[in-house]
Amino acid sequence: MSAGDELTRETGGKWLVKTKHSSYQIDLDTLTFIRDPGPDVPGHGLTEQIRDRITDLYCEVGESMHVTSGDRWVRSTPGESIEPLPEAEA
Repeated sequence: MSAGDELTRETGGKWLVKTKHSSYQIDLDTLTFIRDPGPDVPGHGLTEQIRDRITDLYCEVGESMHVTSGDRWVRSTPGESIEPLPEAEA
């Protein structure tokens, strides 16, 4: 898979997804993600870092990313980029 395509739970690999307000390190081999809020995150209670297990995921540049983790879900602002994570960062 090349950078810029869509991600699903079945894709595999380690990815960095950037949205308007946050970045997400997504490890589809271990099915985990880390959300790092950016400095311009609106004050709606999601300003902390989130690390969780992925049960379902869909992400495409220009669309909101949807991540389900057990009974919780995250819907991001539209994705701006999807890039492979260098091995040292993953």
